[in-house]
Amino acid sequence: MESGVFPNKYTWKHTYKQQIAFHESLSWQQRSETSSVLKEFRTVHNTLSIFNLWTLSIKNHSILNQCRFAVYLIGIYFADFGRLQCHRCGFSSENIVLHYIYECIHSESDRQTFWREIQIKGGPNIFRKFTALNIQDQISVMFSSDSNPLHATDKEQGLLTMISLRFLYKVKLTFDISQHV
Repeated sequence: MESGVFPNKYTWKHTYKQQIAFHESLSWQQRSETSSVLKEFRTVHNTLSIFNLWTLSIKNHSILNQCRFAVYLIGIYFADFGRLQCHRCGFSSENIVLHYIYECIHSESDRQTFWREIQIKGGPNIFRKFTALNIQDQISVMFSSDSNPLHATDKEQGLLTMISLRFLYKVKLTFDISQHV
């Protein structure tokens, strides 16, 4: 451009895309550092990049609905609705997603299946590591976050993501979140 010659179409598109990506990355950093909700969200997805669940759903279209629902749950998990009442057991909770995953008596069977599947398919080492994590890190693993608190291989992380997606999708099938939003 300094020479007075306008670049060809492909060079121009490449330059334009680079500048937009730079601007959006900078904008994302600024927003996520100043917003309390985005600060929490960054514990699950800490970069401006394609989310792991999206990549997974592109590779395996049969789990697209599960991936979409997991993203929906992430939004509910980080939203501040105040105390909500579980329509299944009547318990009042600050975080209805955590309540279903860890506390609701009506999800006990699904929870047992989830833990058993991790133990059987993941093996004792992954099961031991996963159960030793705090709740926040377990949620990060379930939501297929960018962080890897288990220090698991890609194969192990993929296995845990698939097991978690099956479990989380049961939320949709058995727990009417729309009553809370």
